[in-house]
Amino acid sequence: MMKRLLLFTLLYIGGAALASAQYTSVAPFGYDLSTMDIVWANATRAYAVGNNGVGQTRSAVLRSDDNGDTWTMIDRDGLKLNDIDVIGDDAAIVVGKSGGCSCGIIEKTTDAGSTWTSQEFGVIPELHGVDFVNSTLGFAVGAAGAVLKTTDGGNNWTNVGPGPSESTIFTNVSFANAQVGFAVGMYTANAEPGRLYKTTNGGTAWTKLMDQPQGADKPVFYGLWATSENNVYLSGRETIRAIFRSSDGGATWRRAYSGLPVPTPFSMNSVEFSSDSVGMSVGDFGSVVRTTNGGITWNRDDAGTETALVGIGMKDRNNGVVGGIVGELLKRAAAEQPKIDVNPLSLDFGKMTEGTKDLEVIVSPANGAGLVITGIAVNDFDDAGFELVEPKSGFPIQLDFDEEQTITVRFTPKPDLNERVFAQLVISTNDPLAPNKNVQLIGDATVEAPNVVINVSTSNLEFGTLMVPDTKNMSLTVSAGTDTPLSIDSLWVNKVGPGGEMFSLVDLPVSGFPIPVVQGQP
Repeated sequence: MMKRLLLFTLLYIGGAALASAQYTSVAPFGYDLSTMDIVWANATRAYAVGNNGVGQTRSAVLRSDDNGDTWTMIDRDGLKLNDIDVIGDDAAIVVGKSGGCSCGIIEKTTDAGSTWTSQEFGVIPELHGVDFVNSTLGFAVGAAGAVLKTTDGGNNWTNVGPGPSESTIFTNVSFANAQVGFAVGMYTANAEPGRLYKTTNGGTAWTKLMDQPQGADKPVFYGLWATSENNVYLSGRETIRAIFRSSDGGATWRRAYSGLPVPTPFSMNSVEFSSDSVGMSVGDFGSVVRTTNGGITWNRDDAGTETALVGIGMKDRNNGVVGGIVGELLKRAAAEQPKIDVNPLSLDFGKMTEGTKDLEVIVSPANGAGLVITGIAVNDFDDAGFELVEPKSGFPIQLDFDEEQTITVRFTPKPDLNERVFAQLVISTNDPLAPNKNVQLIGDATVEAPNVVINVSTSNLEFGTLMVPDTKNMSLTVSAGTDTPLSIDSLWVNKVGPGGEMFSLVDLPVSGFPIPVVQGQP
């Protein structure tokens, strides 16, 4: 789903202590609405949508461009906006209700909220949820059993709901991929709770899975999140606060969280996951719970408020924003900062004059804050033959505290390279103290001298005593001492010293240089 794709992935294994965090109010001055949802468009920009309650038509879209520290409020009076999703840095879709016609409405912005285009749906009283799978494919749900589908980024919508049902109110929608999605709501004709529908063909047909999970006490569900085709999560209102989990695509369910005794009725109003393992749910009385093992167990997170919380926007495993009623908007900041661990810190490819060789570097978080790899590059300054094999794409790469990323580097010495060469592998991450971690790359492409040995039959030619004009010839043999061929490039007599001019070279075995000599053939 687009909301999940535009968030940074989280992962954390249950049983380990959760990283401590601080919650700080970041609501803009004068903001008094209930924050229904928060989404992140990129590393610094987030959007939120708020309204002033059931039956009212005053809303606002909030935008932050500084990591959620400050927010700009864009008034949308005359509307009741319930949900928001993003399809780009500047493009977002909101759904809700128009005060003018008391009908469902979808609005789209392509300039970060400065202007909006609207579509009204007169046969649908109100739309409650929206979810985009990618920048073009999205779904919106609401009253009268409506499930709307767009394939052009929200410009046009078609009702693909499970059939006419004036009494079914869908409160949320979540798609695991382009084909498999879920819609949850309630049946108001006889106050039946917890209806869940599923599609496996992109919304063309819908199947009713249940009225309520096994063992549930007439819950009404508001929160819905599918991390995959099989893993689905529901949160809502029950006699005790409840989160339900399915690991078989909604066929069966079990209560994942029941909470502590609190005043009833009580609701867990939203649930969101950023990976298969890590998720968060918020609810009444300032309740925040987090899971690090795929919803098997949940731990309380102290948000420092007793205000009912409604919306969630995870930025990464430790940072995000939660929203509540009457203007509550809280930023969650982790105590730990990301830190990179790299092993090894250098790659020595050894002596190579031909062929290729691959070596690996392992990158992992050095603490519980996780790590985001934003880029990897090889700086081969001398064009010696170093290159990055993988990963070359898929950035940012999210690593949770127990995950690692393997980086493969290849060395292919360039022809005629006869030296020891160096390069750098640069790993860019969100580690504030080491945003660009360097790994030294070393290759030895020195060409070794051939193992040539010359054997000479004698190192001394003694001509003895001669009388002028007598002459005397003496000879020696040259042979190769190894199987490496020997090349005689030149021969001469160094006529130095007294009488040196009396010596001369005669009877060469062949004419012309170089003279090849192989072992066994002097």
